[in-house]
Amino acid sequence: MFHLAVTFGTLVMAWLFIHTLFALYYAHGYYDANNNEHYPLDFPYENIPDYWDLMYFSLGIGASGQASDICFTSRKLRRIGMFHGVLSLFFNTAVLAW
Repeated sequence: MFHLAVTFGTLVMAWLFIHTLFALYYAHGYYDANNNEHYPLDFPYENIPDYWDLMYFSLGIGASGQASDICFTSRKLRRIGMFHGVLSLFFNTAVLAW
């Protein structure tokens, strides 16, 4: 029983770690944008998102493979988001196949 609990906990922590890293990358891309240019992510109701908004965005991509109500407006972050979705697909498939 202990081994199952450790295995389950490790999978959950690995899944959250992946999406936390992508949320930090999205935050870096968003807050590093020049004031003259448009932001690489378009949030519908918030002027300045916090890390919870970016974590929501990252977990949405990781769980469903799609961006919810937040839109990519940058080619670079769109490619990172595509990689994020594909990586999540392979991770989720490997966990389900196990």
